[in-house]
Amino acid sequence: MSIYLTLGEAAKQTGKSKTALSLAIKEGRLSVAEKTERGYKIDPAELFRVYPPKPLNEVKENHNLTLENSEHNTFLLQKIAYLEETIADMKGERDHAREREQIAAAEAAARIKDMTEIIARQNLALTAPKVEAKAPEPVKRKKFLGVF
Repeated sequence: MSIYLTLGEAAKQTGKSKTALSLAIKEGRLSVAEKTERGYKIDPAELFRVYPPKPLNEVKENHNLTLENSEHNTFLLQKIAYLEETIADMKGERDHAREREQIAAAEAAARIKDMTEIIARQNLALTAPKVEAKAPEPVKRKKFLGVF
């Protein structure tokens, strides 16, 4: 077992990101024992001089949380899939209801137009001047030689 830590191991031990540790190395705040093709070899004493170690119980708790979270995440992903499917169904029903509503509105508009025309014709018939047929006036005949 090597007494040196890799960048990833150092990040886990301190709770810092690998990027933060790499930046500290580049800026000279953290020195490394050796840089190889596979990465840095960091002396734990040097690492903990710059960054305090993460408490051991916190590392174990995070591990347990990760396991619990993975099961919980699976449940949540299933629930999300179910909800997305439900939303898609509801959107389909909504679109279908909108189509029915548009058809009903068009039919109602056509009925209103027809009824308006009927009422207009009836009003025209009621308001048209009435021509009453007059009985012909009796023709006054002149008496001709007193006979008629």
